[in-house]
Amino acid sequence: MDANSSLFRLVHLRVLDLSDNDFNYSQIPSKIGELSQLKHLKLSLSFFSGEIPPQVSQLSKLLSLDLGFRATDNLLQLKLSSLKSIIQNSTKLETLYLSSVTISSNLPDTLTNLTSLKALSLYNSELYGEFPVGVFHLPNLEVLDLRSNPNLKGSLPEFQSSSLTKLGLDQTGFSGTLPVSIGKLTSLDTLTIPDCHFFGYIPSSLGNLTQLMQIDLRNNKFRGDPSASLANLTKLSVLDVALNEFTIETFSWVGKLSSLIALDISSVKIDSNIHYLLQISLS
Repeated sequence: MDANSSLFRLVHLRVLDLSDNDFNYSQIPSKIGELSQLKHLKLSLSFFSGEIPPQVSQLSKLLSLDLGFRATDNLLQLKLSSLKSIIQNSTKLETLYLSSVTISSNLPDTLTNLTSLKALSLYNSELYGEFPVGVFHLPNLEVLDLRSNPNLKGSLPEFQSSSLTKLGLDQTGFSGTLPVSIGKLTSLDTLTIPDCHFFGYIPSSLGNLTQLMQIDLRNNKFRGDPSASLANLTKLSVLDVALNEFTIETFSWVGKLSSLIALDISSVKIDSNIHYLLQISLS
């Protein structure tokens, strides 16, 4: 993009959406910071590359910032100093999408100051260190996507009531047990935590999350029989408990999951007659 573009003369712009374009791997011009009235900036899937200019942090009125990409090759980089400035200056942010933006650092604790935040996506951002646990307690947070950050460590906190609807920790270094208080996340419809380091029993309180439509617990160290915890989740369409240390003694509960379209129980111990399971129709 040409830094001299007439676009940057539109100083009263509130919304700028350049997503799904091909800017041919050019850099985001530093003049973006001159659009000081912007409330919504969306540059996702636009083939920008290079360092995200620190001037983005001058957009103090932003409510949403989307610089994400879906490819495995991260085209954009964001310095930790710039991220800290965005957090410090854009305090009204409600959505922050930095998927496949290389950050290559730990996350600052000041992220917990974004009390208006509803959605945070840091998928595949090469994060490391300990995830600031206070983010889980942000009062308005609905979507938290930390997938594909294998060096990002953390554990699930003791939850209070929460507005979380989607929690994705796939392929991260998160570990520990699922707290009983996870049953307080009553708005949750998606819980994906495969390829992590979780262990222990599935708390029966998981059965309180009756809005759940997708659960992926694949490739952890969970054990015991999860049947009682899952039997009430009648909205489930996807259930993956493969590659754990579960011992499933009965499958009668699966018949209650009338919305189920995908079930993976491979590589778990089955102490039940599989005949009942074979009678279940996955629509």
